[in-house]
Amino acid sequence: MDGDDEALLKELVESFECPITQELMTDPVTLVETGFTYERSALRNAFKRRPKIDPLTNAPLRSQRVVPNRALKSAIETFTHATACSANDEVLPFLAFPLVMSGILDRLLD
Repeated sequence: MDGDDEALLKELVESFECPITQELMTDPVTLVETGFTYERSALRNAFKRRPKIDPLTNAPLRSQRVVPNRALKSAIETFTHATACSANDEVLPFLAFPLVMSGILDRLLD
């Protein structure tokens, strides 16, 4: 895998991380007022400390309303499933092999 591919994969993985925890999201929710997405439990904890403040921008919020980000959750699940597959598996082998070989799986599980 060349440097451009690694940079692209790094950017992809970072887009799956919660901006609060810097960990891979499993239950991403979008804050309706701002459009930013967070891990549900991390956002809940942030609101306990600072109600009605966006944890990413520190901007005041009128509402704590969130909606599930199902598309992102599905993309994360597909990605993590693909990286957990061996190169011989039928599920996205063209994606799984370079990811596993480049150590992305190890970084995701750390």
